[in-house]
Amino acid sequence: MKILTSILYSRKSQTVFMKKNNNLLAAMLAFLISYGCGSTKQLSNESFDNELFVITGVTGCKESHSGTAVDSQIGEIHCEDVSFAYDYGRYGAVGPRTAEEDFRAAFDTYHFTKFFELVHIDKKVQPIFRDSVEVMKLYKKDGFSESTLYDCSTCNVVAALNFKGSTFYYPTTINMDQLENPPNGIEYFEEDGQVTKLFKDATGRIGAVIAKAPFRRNRDYLSISITESDLSTQQQKVLLQHIQLKKMK
Repeated sequence: MKILTSILYSRKSQTVFMKKNNNLLAAMLAFLISYGCGSTKQLSNESFDNELFVITGVTGCKESHSGTAVDSQIGEIHCEDVSFAYDYGRYGAVGPRTAEEDFRAAFDTYHFTKFFELVHIDKKVQPIFRDSVEVMKLYKKDGFSESTLYDCSTCNVVAALNFKGSTFYYPTTINMDQLENPPNGIEYFEEDGQVTKLFKDATGRIGAVIAKAPFRRNRDYLSISITESDLSTQQQKVLLQHIQLKKMK
């Protein structure tokens, strides 16, 4: 199990990235099928797919659509050892958010105007460039040595923003507790042109948000959670981590 964990998860700061190919995926699934990863159940070597995505490692799956929503496709998938609920669109659950994710939402709402004024982008084209700004990391302002876009004595953090290949340091104010005590269980993976965020929701269910990389505000994404399962926590994470999107908007 320790060997498998070291293969699946290597951490750098709070962000977790894994690069793999199809052969590695097959090898990992074969390992889990053979050893069960602490569960009496085993992952299948079969898969389920619909028009939106593919789930590898499940068998005997049936899909039902639980209703309609504005700009979303909602459904449930019931397999032999695990069931899923999903929402594909722009408004599905994203799970607990890190300080960076909260600032990303705040930037899209109002910070972008000030940022573009500081880097001399005309107001007429600011909405066009908004999704081109990537929130890289938040740093505590105390002791931060790089030059910032403007002086702010009351700010407590500095956001590192990537825009058009350059890094800008934007001071702002956030709830420091969220930065110093991030939600447990959030993990990120980026591969094959998509990014996956794994998390536990308020009910303890394991869920994922999967989108085309990098994640953008006005882009459709898959929000999917495991509603019932006879599998181990590790096996559930493997299933969600290896979901592949078909639609890449």
